[in-house]
Amino acid sequence: MLGVFRRNKTNTSIIELSKGQQIIFNVPANSELKTQMDMLHISKEDLQIVKVLQPFIYEEIDWITKKFYTNITKQPNLIAVIERYSSIPKLKQTLKTHIKELFNGNMNEDFIEQRVRIAKRHVQIGLHRKWYTAAYQELSRSVIKILQTKISTIDDFFLLYKRNK
Repeated sequence: MLGVFRRNKTNTSIIELSKGQQIIFNVPANSELKTQMDMLHISKEDLQIVKVLQPFIYEEIDWITKKFYTNITKQPNLIAVIERYSSIPKLKQTLKTHIKELFNGNMNEDFIEQRVRIAKRHVQIGLHRKWYTAAYQELSRSVIKILQTKISTIDDFFLLYKRNK
């Protein structure tokens, strides 16, 4: 897998590219959200990096959603919930929107309110946390796989990983 990476000092690093990215980072200083962001090690700089990575994710968004729902539909109880409240084509579009919002570099009240609405809807329809957590892990794997193929230097890849420790 490491053969995907090249050591090429002439490429501009993702960290350098991220420094000029325009993002929205409005998190109240003494809020519970700020505490969560600190626990997750999410900073303004991370949002700038995410914004640089956005085109890689958008390019593969159909693959991400297909992989996600292929995995979800392996669970008969999840299929039943989906069929009762929605449909896979509709949810694929919703997931694409969600992923795009995750990579647009905006962290503000609207972004958080949308996540809270999604969480409340999952509770209302009886989607247990264990399934949501497992599904989110699948999204993480997909993103990592894309980044492994798109990031041009091993230095950048490991630097991104180390930032989130």
